[in-house]
Amino acid sequence: MGIEQAEAEKIKNPDCLICPSKWIHRHKDVTKLLQNALTAGTYVTDGPGIMPVRLWVRDPEEDIVYEAKLCEPPKGYKAYPLTSYQVAYNLPFVLP
Repeated sequence: MGIEQAEAEKIKNPDCLICPSKWIHRHKDVTKLLQNALTAGTYVTDGPGIMPVRLWVRDPEEDIVYEAKLCEPPKGYKAYPLTSYQVAYNLPFVLP
């Protein structure tokens, strides 16, 4: 299910949402989004010097917020869009 369908059907907390296909060949842009989350401090970690376990960032091109979770192995992040409900009620802080 895509973010548009979840919002249209007013699904508050879907189990899984597909990331928009626009990110498939934009590795540098995805990396920039993760860097933006680190710069903004919109992440949680298990301690100093440890990679963040979760990050949140707003898409600069659309009004979509993404959550990225650290996956092991391999080290890297798996990201997905959040519904407007999840952004309003499920985040540990307010996003800029």
